[in-house]
Amino acid sequence: MIAAQTLEETKNYYENWLKCPRLPMKGARTNTFVVANSPQFNVCGNDFGWGKPVAVSVGLANKFDGTIFPGVEDGSVDIEIRLTTDALLAMENDAEFMQVVTIN
Repeated sequence: MIAAQTLEETKNYYENWLKCPRLPMKGARTNTFVVANSPQFNVCGNDFGWGKPVAVSVGLANKFDGTIFPGVEDGSVDIEIRLTTDALLAMENDAEFMQVVTIN
């Protein structure tokens, strides 16, 4: 798949993205939150010679509003949040929410 990409396609993709930047959410449902883990594959325990991972994320095909991963340290979690511009604007316009998250 990577080898099939041409320089022209890559340039076009990024030039178009600069004109209209968007988070890649291809096929993702809205208002979805996923909690996932695989006890068969210890992602945080892998070391490919670069040291232990500092974080875990999903590929472009699995983007939802939020995902929780097991953290690198025992008992910890990593949270990945990807919200649409509309969702972020709605949060910003919610006075009660902004009061809770604003540091005075």
